[in-house]
Amino acid sequence: MKYPNAPIREAVFDIQVSNTERMSQVEIENLHTLFSSKYPKKRVLNRFFGKLEMKDGNGISNNTNSEFRGLIFSNNSNNRQVQFRIDGFTLNFLSPYNNWEELFSEAKKLWEIYNSGLNPIKINRIALRFINKIDIPLPFISFQEYITNMPPIPKSLPQFYKNFFMQIEVPCEYEKYTAIITETIETPTKEIIPFILDIDVFKEIHNDFNIDDFKYLRLIKNSIFEDFITDKTRNLFKND
Repeated sequence: MKYPNAPIREAVFDIQVSNTERMSQVEIENLHTLFSSKYPKKRVLNRFFGKLEMKDGNGISNNTNSEFRGLIFSNNSNNRQVQFRIDGFTLNFLSPYNNWEELFSEAKKLWEIYNSGLNPIKINRIALRFINKIDIPLPFISFQEYITNMPPIPKSLPQFYKNFFMQIEVPCEYEKYTAIITETIETPTKEIIPFILDIDVFKEIHNDFNIDDFKYLRLIKNSIFEDFITDKTRNLFKND
């Protein structure tokens, strides 16, 4: 179901790979020329590591080194970001999220640049993650008016959450697909309680990757989302 006012805070399109055959900062920057007009900003992604050593029992030596892992490119508004990494490709759409067609089309185009330019040895995992922020209006009697699956509170305690964090991992069809669902709340105001529903659906790949598999990940994600909300919540997304 499409909503005029969808609660999507961030959408993540991710492909994990084994080390690429060609990966250097210069090579990625050469590829960047193909999409730099939309993603002009650039920063280097490094991994830092080091070790501490005692010297003559009197002092400590700290040897820190860095390892190049890739580059991150952003648009001028900083609400669209693409990562070209040694271990994978990621596209992030922050709010405002327009529609699936835009995300999938952009991810497919950028992935083709990454794949043909860097030639990953093997694709290991694909994932689609949507982080939703649902502003539940106050007052209400029970969270179940808006969210169907909430962690239970013992009957001896007040039936209201000050804070909570719940995460479940569930195998999906054919056990190739898995969903990680995270629920929490952010700091309430006098008017709303911000409820966070984070749905991460992924598939382990065994030499059978197809970009259209993401469409099935989306179907799973949508089904989970709809199962979590009530009609009262759906009405929140229909209002301007």
